[in-house]
Amino acid sequence: MRSDPALTPLSHLSRLTPSPFLPGEHIPDLRHLASRNTALAVVSRAPFAKFDAWKRKIGWSFPWYSSYGSSFNYDFHATLDPAVQPVEYNFASAAELEAKGQKWNVSGEQPGLSVFLRSEGKIYHTNSAFARGTERVLGTFMWLDLTPLGRQVGPEGPTGFKLRYEYEEEA
Repeated sequence: MRSDPALTPLSHLSRLTPSPFLPGEHIPDLRHLASRNTALAVVSRAPFAKFDAWKRKIGWSFPWYSSYGSSFNYDFHATLDPAVQPVEYNFASAAELEAKGQKWNVSGEQPGLSVFLRSEGKIYHTNSAFARGTERVLGTFMWLDLTPLGRQVGPEGPTGFKLRYEYEEEA
């Protein structure tokens, strides 16, 4: 069976704060993916004009789309609002998340990654990852995890990392 290119929307970048930008710094040369019949696109709930300025400033060239005004982020559990639909994040309900002490995962924008396959004109949702499950695309964490000092993540979490251009501005 011949398949059309797989599509991986990365929903991490739904908030315009430093933490969600870290995955964008790790997107590979998309020609590597294309050589394996795979495409990648980033989806953010923000209006396109809001993140397009960031995209140009940072120098990113990957496809980045806005789901603003649609239910995409809600449908794939990257935006949580019980007024829109029952909360489910990382395959757990709001009650289950709260019982685990994860109250921060029951509303608002959350990191998520979904994978789709288009085959014979149909689109299949084949994989999703949330929270720590999305870290596999962050090369910086993988390298730091190999070292004796590890990630050294402080209370601010991954927001402690700078964007590429910020390091260049300091030099």
